[in-house]
Amino acid sequence: MDQKLISKSGQSFWLDYIDRQLISSGTLAKYITNFGLNGLTSNPSIFLHAITKTSYYAEELQLLKQKKITDPYLAFIEIATQDIKDAASLFMPVYESTNKKDGYVSIELPPSIANNVEASISEAKKIFNKINMPNIMIKVPGTESGLNIFSDLIISGINVNITLLFDCNIYVKFAKTYIDALEKRDKNKNPIDHVASVASFFISRIDTVTDQMHDNADLKGKIAIANATKAYKEFTGLFSGNRWGKLVHKGAMAQRPLWASTSTKNPNYSDILYVQELFASQTVNTIPEKTLHAFFDHGQAPNIIDEQKMIEAIETLVKLKNEGISLDLITTKLLKDGLTAFENDFNSLMKSIANYTK
Repeated sequence: MDQKLISKSGQSFWLDYIDRQLISSGTLAKYITNFGLNGLTSNPSIFLHAITKTSYYAEELQLLKQKKITDPYLAFIEIATQDIKDAASLFMPVYESTNKKDGYVSIELPPSIANNVEASISEAKKIFNKINMPNIMIKVPGTESGLNIFSDLIISGINVNITLLFDCNIYVKFAKTYIDALEKRDKNKNPIDHVASVASFFISRIDTVTDQMHDNADLKGKIAIANATKAYKEFTGLFSGNRWGKLVHKGAMAQRPLWASTSTKNPNYSDILYVQELFASQTVNTIPEKTLHAFFDHGQAPNIIDEQKMIEAIETLVKLKNEGISLDLITTKLLKDGLTAFENDFNSLMKSIANYTK
């Protein structure tokens, strides 16, 4: 696959992984050059694997212990923010060459404070200031509490990655909140030309659930892509027109849809299904290493989401409803399960770090 074709499609590839070795070995720098990577995402599950399944951090954890940094969360912040900062430094040329539209590295807030608006806002600002790089995004979950956190951070000029989105209606709320927040920031006489956001739709998990709920072969492996395509249709409508145009005139950047969880879980499907079928202008696909290599090995020229695909997506979702399946109920449960999974992984990570630092 020629990375020029990806760039021409208007989509950016980000890497959905981080660890110390990836950075220090020069591998991430090679990915940026060879694959045209434009950013990177992390989450509690990724850091759990990086810190507990490798030996890359053992020495640093011992040093933190010697420095009397024994609180596991504070130790984690020291480790994670250094990794994120080092990765962000590698992506700074991308950030600068794209005029701040790309080159972002994301770090997630502690899941334990997801429903605490004040604590989340405070911690987001601490992390953002500690890393002190312009191309950092703070990840905020796509919940009701997340709306208030998100609004405050955008008004404050902090870049945000909305994560764990499954429901198009919830996405629309966040997109509208983004526009509202930019208008408020502009009204306060603050610049809006450096504030960025992405809305992360989790893809494969939807098919994992819906495929088990029906026997309609025409719908197998189709619902996740249809749902994402519907979200993209909403995006094209929200970020157009006179209201948005006034903000663009002042340098505003659209909140791009980001496709997450794009590794294929079903072995009967193509291993690059959720990359190949989700190319669209002004979108991001954050891709695990294995899937990234697979796509550059046997991916095809991008087949862009267009008006016809949008129509077909709506038809597919109607067929699912006619099967008696409520996508709303599914996405609500997936959000709940996703929050729980991240919190469990984060708690496991804290326990593991505590074993080193106690």
